Order: sequence, then C-alpha cells, then structure tokens
Amino acid sequence: MSRWQRGVVWSMAALTCMIVPAAAGASSSAALMTLVMPGVVSGEVAKRTEVLRDLLSQHYRLAPQDQAQTAEARATSAGCEGTEACMAEVRQALGVDVVYHLYIEDQGYVDPVHLTRLGKAGIVKQYTQCNRCTRRLYRRTLDQLLRAIQRAP
Repeated sequence: MSRWQRGVVWSMAALTCMIVPAAAGASSSAALMTLVMPGVVSGEVAKRTEVLRDLLSQHYRLAPQDQAQTAEARATSAGCEGTEACMAEVRQALGVDVVYHLYIEDQGYVDPVHLTRLGKAGIVKQYTQCNRCTRRLYRRTLDQLLRAIQRAP
C-alpha cells in the first residue's frame, strides 16, 4: 500500500471515529404532540408542524406523527388533566425519551411562542416572541428555542 493510500485510509478511519459519536448522540427518541396555534389557519399549522418536525429530527429519532396523535387522543380520552399530564401519558405510551409541545398564538404583529419538553429530568419550558413571523423567521426562532431548551438541565 502506498503512502498516499495509507493516508486516505487513515483519514477515513478518523472521520468514521468522529461521525459515530455524533450519530450515537442522536439516538434519543422523541415525540411531538399536536401543535396548538389559536388564530392560525389549518394549512399554516401543518406547514409549521413540518418545520418543527424537521428541526427535531436533526436531534432525535422521532416517533411517527400518527402514533403520537393516537397516543395523545387516548391520553385525552382517559381524562389526563393539563398539558404536562397528557405529555407524560404520551411519553409512557410511546416509550420515547422526550415529548415536545408547542403553543403559538397568532396575535398579528407579535406572536408568543411557548415550547415545553418533558423528559426523564422533568419539565423544561422556554418562551420567546416572534415579531412579524415569516416562515424563515419562524424556523430560526424555533431552532433557537429548541437549542435553548436542550441546554436546560
């Protein structure tokens, strides 16, 4: 094997060693409950749900949305009281590490954005506002909120 070939093999091995831990970190599982967005038309809710699912899938193995919705419907019909209680029921039913819930209210110029995460360590909430929230700004806002909530203990 030539010196150049050994260098290529060594580089590929080093790259593999860097990629494997990153992929192992993404092995946590998550579910996303139905987004609550008063004042937002249903078509826009679907688009915003996809944005959040895309962002979450960069960090977690996501449970299929239909399974999450079924677990949420069962929890609600079983009489769970409050968002956090329902999140706990969904987490248990799906066997995921964390459950996320997003609440956005379209108030025109300034939209309050609440993101809640329920995991083994308990409940973590983050809040921000999205001013004149275009799709691009919405994605950036959610990404910042998600990063902040993941850094929380």
